[in-house]
Amino acid sequence: VHISQLEKSINNDLDKIIKVAVEAVTKLGGINTKQVDTIFMTGGSTALPGFEERIKHFFPSSTISHGDRFSSVVTGLGLTAVERYGKK
Repeated sequence: VHISQLEKSINNDLDKIIKVAVEAVTKLGGINTKQVDTIFMTGGSTALPGFEERIKHFFPSSTISHGDRFSSVVTGLGLTAVERYGKK
């Protein structure tokens, strides 16, 4: 798959993700997107082409920080499982 085909195929999904993020900040958080000073990126999807640029466009005052894209989600799931179900 050429990068341009990938970008075209995920374009609508990225738009939906950004829309949810903006609504979460403005409606649930009660603040303006320009008031967000830091965004923490984690998970492999944050490495998709164009994702970070779109986030930065809608949250122009923010600094982007990165977690471990490929193991942070599974680490969190593991910690939650231990918390809920205990060690066996």
